[in-house]
Amino acid sequence: MNETLELFLKNRNLIISNLLSFVYDPLHEWRVRKEKAPKLVLDVLEKKLSPTDVTLKVEHLNEEASSSTNLSEMYIGWLPFI
Repeated sequence: MNETLELFLKNRNLIISNLLSFVYDPLHEWRVRKEKAPKLVLDVLEKKLSPTDVTLKVEHLNEEASSSTNLSEMYIGWLPFI
């Protein structure tokens, strides 16, 4: 997982520049305010691809992936309260 994240971070500018087309795509309809929603999506993506410590990011992703809250939202038949 570290190698994958390092590869994403290395190619950060390429990923963001390719996704910029979605911001200016007139065929795509955004649910939130049409002017701000595409920019918000890019801001979140840039934040996630910020060049910080890869090990810390991997630990954070593992915590999110094993969170009971996140897991319960993914599968409605999962009944953690029983």
